[in-house]
Amino acid sequence: MTALAKQLKAIQAEEARIKEKKKIIRKNAIRTANGLIATFGLKPEELAFKRRVPAQAEGVTAEKAKARKAAPKPKRVVKPKYRLPTGETWTGRGLKPRAFTAALEAGHSIEEFLIDKPAAEERPAAAEPAP
Repeated sequence: MTALAKQLKAIQAEEARIKEKKKIIRKNAIRTANGLIATFGLKPEELAFKRRVPAQAEGVTAEKAKARKAAPKPKRVVKPKYRLPTGETWTGRGLKPRAFTAALEAGHSIEEFLIDKPAAEERPAAAEPAP
């Protein structure tokens, strides 16, 4: 048996001892907690337990717990704010598409391409009231 194989075997034996010791300590902790609960007549609602047991206590690894929490959020769809006569749209977020940049460089203003024009532009100007 090589030196590395011996080291590996020793590490595995140590891990097994640690696992067994952890199991014994956990059983003792549970026995102590149950004894205190019985001695003082405590009820679950009197104890400050959270609704869910932490993932570590359930035997779930940290990676699995992180994977549960890191579920992707659904992407929000943003309605386009601008539309070119060609039909190309842009939300107004991020970099301008090339077609919009070209139209602006050609002398158009961005307000010309607004999809929902402000109400002030759609209404005719109100006549001033007579004094």
